[in-house]
Parts: sequence; C-alpha cells; structure tokens
Amino acid sequence: MATVLGWLMAADVSAAPRPASTSTASLSSAGQPPASEPPVLDLWTSAGCATGRLGGFTTDPDLGTVLPGEAVLCGPYKDKYRFGVAVFRADAGQSFVFQSQLVPYQPAGASPVRILFPDGLPPHGRGVCLLRSEDVRLACVELIGGPAGATIAQPIPVDHPLVDRPAVFDSEQDTQLPTPGCANCVSLPEDQ
Repeated sequence: MATVLGWLMAADVSAAPRPASTSTASLSSAGQPPASEPPVLDLWTSAGCATGRLGGFTTDPDLGTVLPGEAVLCGPYKDKYRFGVAVFRADAGQSFVFQSQLVPYQPAGASPVRILFPDGLPPHGRGVCLLRSEDVRLACVELIGGPAGATIAQPIPVDHPLVDRPAVFDSEQDTQLPTPGCANCVSLPEDQ
C-alpha cells in the first residue's frame, strides 16, 4: 500500500474529483474509448499566397467550349488549400461559389482549371474570376462579344467594377460535376 501511495504522490495523481471544466477521456462499458465524431473539415481553406491567370477560350472535343486557367501557390503547400471560380453579372449584387467550383492546388507548379459553360456558349457581359478566397481575386476576365457572334475572354483588373462585388461561398447548393473524367473541370450553373 505504501508503494502504491508513493507512486501516486510521485506521479502527482489525486484521488480527489476533477473540476467539471477539466476534460477527461471516458471509456465505454467495454473498456474502449468511445467512437469519436468525424472531424469537421473546412471546405474552402484559403492559401496564404497564390497567383493566377485565365486564358482565352479553347474547344475540347469531349468538353466543348472551355475557359482555361491556372493558380500557383507562392507559399507552402497544404492539402486542404483550394481556389474557387466565380461568375459575376452586372445585374446581380453578389456571386456564389459552390463546393464543386473549388479546385485543389497541386503540391508544386501550376494548378490547372477548365471552366465549362452549361449551354456550351458562354454568355456576354459576365466577369469570370479565379478566387483565392471570398475576398481575394487572382485573375479575372470579362466575356464580351467578338466577330461573328463569338465570345472573347478579355482580361480585366481584379478590382474592375464588374467583379468588385461580394463573392459568397455556398456549401449548401451545388452544381453537377461536368464529367467524372475531368478532375480539374468546373461547370457553371445556367443562372450564372
């Protein structure tokens, strides 16, 4: 008994009850720790530093009209970092970024994205941006009419009045993934 008491004193273990604010692990009736809840994941973790660019329209035989772009981390890589794609309309107060419009960064080099439009033809008078976060735009273009009814993606500043409005992440609503075989594709909803 003296040995056990000496061990308890040396280990600074008390038989007195712990205050309610102290957290302790509990055991189930089988003597095992209880199953823990799954961790809550942040769906859009913003990188501390990134750059981006959007190119001109291309045509892909499988995907149709595509607006390509890329983002590049300028800080350390973390696997939860994502960048988003948003479409801004002059007649809308804000834009939404849905979970399927988030793209993971690559551990090194450029992280490509291919933006697809629901009708195959992108609408004129819209702004499209790559966003590091809801508040930080990496690159933006304005979709304008070109010769023979074509649409042109013209680069604009990230603070251009067309895109200088709120972008809100909405994890409740979502768009369909354009194709399971295109991991870096983002499809824009018809109303954007």
